[in-house]
Amino acid sequence: MAERDPIVTAALDFQKLSSEAFWAQRQREDSDLEFQVPEKQWPEQVQVMRAGQTVQGVPLPPRVMISIPSLNQPIQQTYNQWSRAHFGVHVSPISQDADTETADIFQGLYRHIEVDSRAYMARGWAYDRAIKAGFGAYRVDVVYDESTDDPDDLKIKICRILRQSSVYWDPFAVEPDFCDQTRCLIASWVSREQLKRE
Repeated sequence: MAERDPIVTAALDFQKLSSEAFWAQRQREDSDLEFQVPEKQWPEQVQVMRAGQTVQGVPLPPRVMISIPSLNQPIQQTYNQWSRAHFGVHVSPISQDADTETADIFQGLYRHIEVDSRAYMARGWAYDRAIKAGFGAYRVDVVYDESTDDPDDLKIKICRILRQSSVYWDPFAVEPDFCDQTRCLIASWVSREQLKRE
């Protein structure tokens, strides 16, 4: 059997460590997301009791179970506040060697990256997950730039992470926004053919 690549081994070890450290958090997230499905807000034993029954040979129709999505309004209010805030990066000169003109150039470059990659969608997706389940993430990636003639040109892109549960956080991070984590793993499903091609 071929020896496993050390990078793959390190990634698998980190995924196991992160999964174990955040197991309780992931259980709470799944529970929170399930509770937001109105039909699942009724306990299972109550659903069985309210189902159609036959009592002494007389069939009784099922009783009505009204399901009201009680969290939709506060979630929408929070999401509306976020969308009005227009989150983004603001570049400011803070060192003695920095100047306002350079900061303005970087601000323009960053604004182009945000517009080009539709960053508001990635942030919105992550924020929606954070509101509903506690954790949300998006990705800053480097991809090939298809709009140029040079096939080796790269560009920065802000991307959404479709399956938020596929993000494995650094359990040793201390800051609330995980800005001090030294590593993070994002797992994704790919076909065998794509894996061989890559």
